[in-house]
Amino acid sequence: MSRSPAWLPLLLLAGCPADPPAPPPGPPPLPPPAAVTEAPPPAPTEPAATTPPDEPAAPDEPLPDPWDAAKPVNPGPARPPEGPAAPPEIAREPVQDGPVSRFPGIRIYTEEKRLEVDGMICLKNGPALELLGCTRRGKTHESLLLFDCEPEQLYLALVILGLEATPQVSEFGEPIALTRGDRVVIEVSWKAEDAPEGDPSAPAPTDGRVRRRVEDLIWDRVRQAAKPRVGWVFTGSRHVEVPAPPDWKKTMRVFAATYGGNIVATYHDPDAILDTPLLEGGDDTVYLPYSERLPERGTEVVIHMRPWVDGEDGPPLSELIPDAPPAPDANGEGPR
Repeated sequence: MSRSPAWLPLLLLAGCPADPPAPPPGPPPLPPPAAVTEAPPPAPTEPAATTPPDEPAAPDEPLPDPWDAAKPVNPGPARPPEGPAAPPEIAREPVQDGPVSRFPGIRIYTEEKRLEVDGMICLKNGPALELLGCTRRGKTHESLLLFDCEPEQLYLALVILGLEATPQVSEFGEPIALTRGDRVVIEVSWKAEDAPEGDPSAPAPTDGRVRRRVEDLIWDRVRQAAKPRVGWVFTGSRHVEVPAPPDWKKTMRVFAATYGGNIVATYHDPDAILDTPLLEGGDDTVYLPYSERLPERGTEVVIHMRPWVDGEDGPPLSELIPDAPPAPDANGEGPR
């Protein structure tokens, strides 16, 4: 029999510490969670039978560009309203190419005293005309021809031919006849295959092109005939002050024909380079495109210009318009 350790009686005499008190009763324990069972996956089904479409589906519309994530919190002041861009700087000296001097779209034959301008038919059927010709910046909805050139360079080309501008119109539609100044004969030509069919007035083609006076392509509603062959007065346009970029608060001085795009007027226009001399220039309802004589809209043409010769091209303006009120001179006074 084994003996107890010597220290055991001493421990029993000293007593053992009492057990720690039991913790206070807490809330009853939660019941165990109910078992979660997953629903069985649906049984696979056969795809519905389809037939190919007769035509391929139209492509989706393209999505708009996303917003710029880097857009500043404060974008600054509101952007000023858009306005016409400032006209670009243009060359004032033509390029010499043998006997021909050239600006873009313009060929100057100095020795022959004539020039050619590239262009196209702008209207065949349409409203009343205010312009014989303009650039893409001008009133193309009221212009017979489109000039593919810079108006300021056309002005310089006319000066190279020896013509002098005589401004006479101070406001749009001014009811006057232009009885002074150098006049210009304007003709237009196109390929023979572009000529309209059934026009008994058309001249025979020369070198594969049909060439006509522009007055023959304008219907005069007052005379019930083509516009009289009176030529076009070199009025020269003018310089005007217009709003300047970038904020459009300051102004800049520009050549009006370049800025507005109006080149040859049938309705008196102080911004045009050339203008009709007739009193009818004060009425914007008189002239219409002579549709039966015109090629289709967009037909490429060459516009021919040369100085007017009295007696050869027609009578002097003083004989043509004897009873017309005198046009004011540059100082606002009548001729002396």
